[in-house]
Amino acid sequence: MNGGRVWGLAGWVVGVLVVLVAVPTAVRGRLPDRMATHWGGPSGAPDGAMSFAGSVGFPVAVWAVLVLAVAGFAVFAAARVRAATTLLPGGVALAGAQAVIVRANLDREDWRQADLPDAPVAVAVCAAVVLAALVGVLLDRRARGSAEPRVRPSAR
Repeated sequence: MNGGRVWGLAGWVVGVLVVLVAVPTAVRGRLPDRMATHWGGPSGAPDGAMSFAGSVGFPVAVWAVLVLAVAGFAVFAAARVRAATTLLPGGVALAGAQAVIVRANLDREDWRQADLPDAPVAVAVCAAVVLAALVGVLLDRRARGSAEPRVRPSAR
């Protein structure tokens, strides 16, 4: 990996981490002590909750595991690692889920009052994840192409 690519990915890793922590922290006073984090059943009512710390810490932990896995494969694996293909959509998915959970719990007294996100919001988050995956694939292909040695034609 070239230096610019490493710095770009490092910036992405830190940026996602900041979003995962800053979004809920910025509106902490408008969130219930326990936050709805799962909706299920035909009614769409929330059926799972976490403390504020848990709802911030869980996606941060998932992000850390994903980043460490990609970094570990990059260092120890013989196979080429597609870091952008993994980290771009992973970060968008986690940040999108965090934003949806915060929005659903915003200005609620109890987590059981949290509304299931509207379909357009869910579609927008899914579309952003797909777009991020496509961009990641393109970036990784570009990086792979520039990493291959260039053969100069011999002068005859």
